[in-house]
Amino acid sequence: MLNVCFSFGMMAKRKGIIMPAERVIELSGATNCRSLGEIKTTEGKKIRNHVLLRCCEISGITDRDCEILKDQEKLLAVIDLRTRAEAVQRPDRVITGVQYYSMPVFTEAKVGITHEEETRKQGTTPSGMEWLYRMMVCDESCRKAFSDVLHFLVGFDYTKGSVLWHCSEGKDRCGLTAAFTEALLGVSEEDILADYLYTNIRNGPRNKAELEKAVRSGRITRKEADQAWLLYSARSEYLFAAQKGIQELYGTMDAFLRDGLMITEEEKQIFCNKVLGNS
Repeated sequence: MLNVCFSFGMMAKRKGIIMPAERVIELSGATNCRSLGEIKTTEGKKIRNHVLLRCCEISGITDRDCEILKDQEKLLAVIDLRTRAEAVQRPDRVITGVQYYSMPVFTEAKVGITHEEETRKQGTTPSGMEWLYRMMVCDESCRKAFSDVLHFLVGFDYTKGSVLWHCSEGKDRCGLTAAFTEALLGVSEEDILADYLYTNIRNGPRNKAELEKAVRSGRITRKEADQAWLLYSARSEYLFAAQKGIQELYGTMDAFLRDGLMITEEEKQIFCNKVLGNS
């Protein structure tokens, strides 16, 4: 049994790694959409294309974007990881023939209207985000939510199409879902980290432009913009905070997947057989 232990050290630069840029799904209305297809496991297998997709919110996707997701990516199911309030405020764009599932990682009662607001209460600093990531693995209700998502992914029939999961930025809740999914499939810690950090490439230019515009208009100060940049960036320290919580409670990622998210070895093998192909 592969023991995947997250240390989140230096990003691997091994020859042959398929970097996230090659898996980007270019949409006009969602900057951070990409497939897990072609990511290699430590055993040399690859995640198949058109099965597992991750994204930011899809409320603003265009008609053409819908065609790309449905026709090119074979989309059949969307998992919305946002709170109920977020989903009401910016509802998913409905694509004909696609099923939608609301599976919030946490509730407004637990962390306020959105996780960003709670992070501001903690301080818009890396420590605030580290608190959030630690909570998402240490809190029982959050683990139950992630467990439900992974069991949905394990049980899905990928011969018919793909599944997409999303939050707001496609970074925190979406990022941890991707990390747990990739770990379950045997992807290396370096490649998991690379996939997580690639959000900065996709969302960075947009977020930077919006913050600069807000500073020029006088709506926020430069200091506030710098704090917000930390809030919207993917940083290895955030994943390390999740790792630390996992290690304290379970010791290893394998134990967390088994005992924290309740994924059995049989379910793991079923999932691997469904979505992994030969290299």
